[in-house]
Formats: sequence, structure tokens, C-alpha cells
Amino acid sequence: MNIRNQKGINMITLSIAVIILIIITSILVYNARDGVKVKTLNNLYNDIEQLNNKVSSYYVEHGDIPKSAKYENLDFLNAAENNQINPNNGSDFYVINLKALEGISLNYGRGFDSISTTDTTVVAIDDIYIINEVSHTIYYPRGIEVQGTRYYTEPDNWTNIDLSLIPIYTAEQLSWVGDGTQHAVNGVNYTFSLDGAYVLKNDIDLSSVCSEASGTSWTPIGTASNPFEGKFYGNGHEVQNLYINSNENSQGLFGKNSGIIKNITVKGKVTGGRNVAGIIGENSDNGKIQNCINYANVEGVYTGDVQQIGGIAGGNISDISNCYNYGVIVSNTNTSSGGAEIGGICGYTRTGVVKNCYNYGSVSSTSSTNSIGGIAGKVGYNIYNGTIQDCYNYGEVSGYEGVGGIVRTYCCRREPNYFMQ
Repeated sequence: MNIRNQKGINMITLSIAVIILIIITSILVYNARDGVKVKTLNNLYNDIEQLNNKVSSYYVEHGDIPKSAKYENLDFLNAAENNQINPNNGSDFYVINLKALEGISLNYGRGFDSISTTDTTVVAIDDIYIINEVSHTIYYPRGIEVQGTRYYTEPDNWTNIDLSLIPIYTAEQLSWVGDGTQHAVNGVNYTFSLDGAYVLKNDIDLSSVCSEASGTSWTPIGTASNPFEGKFYGNGHEVQNLYINSNENSQGLFGKNSGIIKNITVKGKVTGGRNVAGIIGENSDNGKIQNCINYANVEGVYTGDVQQIGGIAGGNISDISNCYNYGVIVSNTNTSSGGAEIGGICGYTRTGVVKNCYNYGSVSSTSSTNSIGGIAGKVGYNIYNGTIQDCYNYGEVSGYEGVGGIVRTYCCRREPNYFMQ
């Protein structure tokens, strides 16, 4: 009898042990599977962190996000948890242009291979990363599910890349640049300093703040004593109807620059004194002008010792690259001495490099003493050596005297350092 009872007890104990073992095994298997899911979520976060860093650097350098086709299948946003939806999102999302970013190694995003460079919109592909144009939040439309929640981005981890640059949407906002005071743009307060970083968000018509009809001239950004020292990204947009009628020095959209100005087109009419141009009156130490186009007609009226007149810059002692001038550049006044230095790209370049620039506008002067060139009137000064490289002139160059197709005068103790093309 005792033996039977003992056997019964042993069987019960064994059954309980088996049941417990099954439960433990099930928990371990479940946790293992869940651990794999957590790992896949971490892979998602690692991808987003990489992309955030690269996009941030790209944006600060170029003034725009690296985007390709517009992404139109936004149904996943309706299913996303609220903390995954950046409240600063705009309505437009774009596929991230991975070719514009170097050193990216992603865990996901196989769908990028099926997107053509000619695609303007993407709808059916979800194994890719997309970015919101306003908030710059990065999303993965396919999502990763962990413990009943599907993740499309890293919750509440908003980079606010857009806040690193001050957005400019209107003529009034553009007129604030460099005034040193605080202004609100879309509900966010920014200090509009001369060393700030700015980006145009659309084309801007300046006729509301300056015009020939009203007799109101544009006040250039940065002066001879307080130059612009920040970054200004035109983002490929135009500033239209620039109007300046002044006999003051350093006249243009920017007066004097020692910062970086990129990717902007200017249209209008500029009349100014010494150092006058459509883009920048005077490009100073460390100033860089890149990928800019001038359509503004520029006239110099300075009657002092020397006037410098150009389409991109009046005077230049730094670097100008990949710029085009289509505006008419002219001087109709006689200076007291030294004459006028006039060029389609710049009036003179004392130091630095003017590279890959093209002039299509006419360049002329009726002054009695001139240095007139299709690209620059004068290169170099005293011991300084300037460079004109890979530049082309297609505009008509004419004057009373001192006329050259590319450069008229090279002034330096060294050998000339420019390429006649």
C-alpha cells in the first residue's frame, strides 16, 4: 500500500515538474523571440541615428535636406502612436537621397534599390527611410513591431535640425538679417545676427520693402565696418526686384561679406558707389561665394579714387566659385584718380581664387581710365596674387580704354596667375 502511494506521489511530482518545465520553456522561447524583436528595434534606432547625424551635417552645409522623390503613402502615420508623430511635421515627406550621404551602413532600407532617379513620387515601397521637410524627422514606413506596438521612428527623439538655421520666407524677414534683434518666424524666436545661419525657404519678391516707384532702396546686409560673417543658403531660390539707388560704398544684396553665401539668384537693379554688385558689394577676408547667379543690372557712380563694379562682387579678396552673371555691368562716371575696375564677375580680385565662373552680360564704361574685363577688371595688388581659373566670358566688353576679354590688368610683382579662356 505504501509502495503504491509512493508511486502515485512520484507520478504527480513528475507531472508537475513536466508542466513547470513546459511553462519555463515557453517563457524562454517567448522571451528569446521578443529579444530578437528588441534587437531589430535597436537596429532601427541605429539607422535613424546614423541618418540624423548625416542629414544634420548635410543640411548645415547645403541649406537643404538630401531628398529625392516625394513619398505619398502616409497611411502608416494613422496607425502610429502619438509620441511617434512630431508635432512640428509639415505635410510633405520625401525619400532620403542616400547617394548624397557618405559612410552610411543601414540595417534596413532594401527598397532604395528599386527607386529610380527619375521617380518623382513613391507610393508602394515601404522598406525605405523618409524625412519630413519641415521637422526633419526620419520615419521607416514598414515599421518594427515589438510587444504589440509598431515603431516607425524613435519616439520623442526630435532632432530639431531646422532650428539650427533661421528660415526666411518673406521680404520683411530677409530685411531683418543682421539687425541683431529677435524676431519670431512661425512662432519661433530667432536672433537675426550678422554671424547667424539662414536659409531661404522660397522665392522672395523685395518690391514690398524696396522699389524705384517708392524711392526706397534696399539696405544691404552687412556694412564695411560690420560685415556679414554667418552662412546664407539660398537653397536655389530667387530674390527678385532688388532695388538700390545710392552713392554709398559696399552696395548689393549683401554689403560686405566675410561669411558663406551659397545657391542664390538675384534679380533687379543696383546703383552704388565704390564696391557695388548684385550679390555682394565687397567679398572680404574668408568670404566665400558659391553657386550664385546675378541678373541684376549694376551701375557704379563713385567719383572718388577707384570704383569696383561687378555682377557677383564689386571687390574681392577671397573666393568666388561656380557663379554666373547675366546682368548689364556699367560705369558712366569719371573718378578723380585711378579709374574704374569693372568685371562681369568682380571688379577686382586682389587675392583668393575666382573659379568656374561665367559671364554672359555686357560690361562697359565711359570713364577715361579703366580696367575692364569680362570676368574681372583687375587681378592682384602690390605683393598680392589673385587667381582666375577655368572662367569663361561670352558677354560684350567695351570701354574708352583698358579693355580685356577675361582680365584687363594684372598688378603684381609675381608672374600672372590666371588662365585665359
